Amino acid sequence: MITKMSWKFLPLAALVAVMALVLLPGGGYSPHKASADATAITVDDATLLSGESTGLDATFNAAANPTNTITFSLLGVASTTTVTIHISSCTPSCTGGIVDNNTASPTITTDNVTAVAGSLDVACTADDTFNVRVDQNGSNDRKSVAVTCQAAANNLTISKTATGAAADLAFSFTIAGTGTACDKSFTLTNAASTGYLCDDSGTYTITESTVAGWSLSAINCTVGGETTFSVTLADRKVDVTFTSDTDNDDTISCTFVNISATPTVGTAATVTASASPNSVGCNASSFITLAVKDSTGAAVVNGTSVNVAVSGGGSVNPTTATTSSGGALVLYTAPASGSGTATITATAGSAVGSTTVGFACAAAQATVAPPPPAAAPTSQIAPPNTGDAGLADHSSFPMAAAVALIVSTLIGALVAKRVVA
Repeated sequence: MITKMSWKFLPLAALVAVMALVLLPGGGYSPHKASADATAITVDDATLLSGESTGLDATFNAAANPTNTITFSLLGVASTTTVTIHISSCTPSCTGGIVDNNTASPTITTDNVTAVAGSLDVACTADDTFNVRVDQNGSNDRKSVAVTCQAAANNLTISKTATGAAADLAFSFTIAGTGTACDKSFTLTNAASTGYLCDDSGTYTITESTVAGWSLSAINCTVGGETTFSVTLADRKVDVTFTSDTDNDDTISCTFVNISATPTVGTAATVTASASPNSVGCNASSFITLAVKDSTGAAVVNGTSVNVAVSGGGSVNPTTATTSSGGALVLYTAPASGSGTATITATAGSAVGSTTVGFACAAAQATVAPPPPAAAPTSQIAPPNTGDAGLADHSSFPMAAAVALIVSTLIGALVAKRVVA
């Protein structure tokens, strides 16, 4: 029975022996080699700063297996690290439309693929080394490459200075530019700062939003490496450009300086006075316009006192003016006689300004004596007549009768003399 049973198992034993020979190293048949296995995987840069990218390439032996499923895997990635694999092309081609699938472990189904090209993005908050692996059809002939991510310090720092601002007053900012990795929105209070890593080469714009009652007076920046920047104060922004050099030393730190838009009493720095007109006659007037500003050129607070004095003749009203929107109006009146130049001086705090007004009286006209008054009518004694004993008012005695009476009297006298003789 034992002999017969042994012979019965001879075919099975022979089969097991043959299979062992085939599968042992150096055997004549290797299904592992027959599958289209990965032959290599490489990266352009195996040590990256957080936020950087590197090229990724893999090659395969597809001759023995025309249908291939290629899988990329990430091994040993720390929780503080983010890795993304992008597939950009296959040789001869990728089927199924799987291109740039933005997944951490992409799988590609291809026919007769011999190479795959792509890139690797990394970001980490602590130094980390991990492996990128590729295989075909789950074969044992996998290939991998080690990549190290180095945590990078922030290269863009924004600070806020707003002297006198309330502790909880927030100023809003945005960062926008090359790519989207550094697109940010954030707020800062007085004396606060924040930093970001904007590692892609290119230009980034940092903009501060307006805050009621506050104006942006300056944006002060310091740079490192090959960083360049341009401030546009009117638009409340700074444009920053980082280069693509390999030393990764580009940095910038900018401080946005805000001042209160409401000036305080006693901040007058300049007083400007102007006259209209600047030449008048005696007793005539001129308007004196005063403009009072602080050291930044802004109008002082309403109600700032301005003392006004005049020298050289004339007067001003009022002698103490108060500002409205940084201005005040004073009336100068020239003296009643004479000529000269009056100086009007305005003082606000330690700031002084002045203007002048000329004055002169019109020339006096020559005096003309008035004509003498008309003679008053007079009364006279008229020659006698038979009616009133020779006394009558001349005003009522006819002139012709008087003449006739005189003539007749003279003739009578002559006749009488001749008779006597």
